[in-house]
Amino acid sequence: MTDYIEHKTPKGILIKLYPAKREFLAFDRNGSSLYADGHNLRLMHKAPSVFFLGERFHVKNTAGEDLSFVKISRGKLVIPYEFQDEKRYVFIARDEALDVLPVVVKCLRNFNLLANEVKIGRAPDYIIVDTAITRNDIIVIKNLCTAVQVIITGDKPIDADAPPQPGEGIDTTRATELIKDVNINMLSQNPVFLARVHLRRMDLAKVKQLLLDFDLAEIDAQYILNFVVTMIGKADRDPDLRRERATLELLSNSFRFYLNLLMKDDDAVRRMIQAEVNQNELVSYHTLIAKTKLLFPSSDDQLRLTEIENLIWEAMEKLKK
Repeated sequence: MTDYIEHKTPKGILIKLYPAKREFLAFDRNGSSLYADGHNLRLMHKAPSVFFLGERFHVKNTAGEDLSFVKISRGKLVIPYEFQDEKRYVFIARDEALDVLPVVVKCLRNFNLLANEVKIGRAPDYIIVDTAITRNDIIVIKNLCTAVQVIITGDKPIDADAPPQPGEGIDTTRATELIKDVNINMLSQNPVFLARVHLRRMDLAKVKQLLLDFDLAEIDAQYILNFVVTMIGKADRDPDLRRERATLELLSNSFRFYLNLLMKDDDAVRRMIQAEVNQNELVSYHTLIAKTKLLFPSSDDQLRLTEIENLIWEAMEKLKK
């Protein structure tokens, strides 16, 4: 059994797709290789990945579980999909010499599944969402996948790259008023809501305490980080936020460090430790590592986190000199 799939395009180009690697070779009618770069150095092409995020999408792949041979028409990928049982197409501009391109096409129901894909090194090139998406959801997506292009379906899409407008970023519902109508036991299980309440009251110490009081999932930590970053962005025009800017920035660093630990992005963790010049922040980082150790009990993770702890001790010793 071969480990590749052959496909001949209407223009006579032969594609040899290696599904396990999500890469392919391409040959013209004469059997000459089509290079993957402009310098004629790389023969193996990477199959771009397109993820549909949401429960109302459905796709049918033609080359395997999550791979399709997708037609290119007038410089655009034409990807068929279903939205609430209605057949539609999404058009994505691609500068390709091919008339058909192997593409990873997947439907993900929620953000946790997206975070899992990113964690194993399979961040998508494109994410398709519908107009039910909020700007805060878009911020979460772009923080998870920094290089992704977000494409929004619908008649009046949100501009995913536009700066937030006044009132956007943090839910405009007054959390301090909602808290009166919600049972405190329910709130105790909802760290994102509690973060909104504490941020509204500028009780920033309690926001940071959420990192220790809850086993925050990546998505919850990402949402809280987005709230804090949005407040920092408004500090220049809000005197109350301006006074707390330094504390907000420290808070954002703590949540970012915790997120990097959860995502096992050790390079980002090391960069944050090496760049830190505040001894108290290094102590805070150490506490977060101790908390994370409880979430990752495997021997490999324990060893990895202990190595990071040692880096913090070394950084603290340097600051003492």
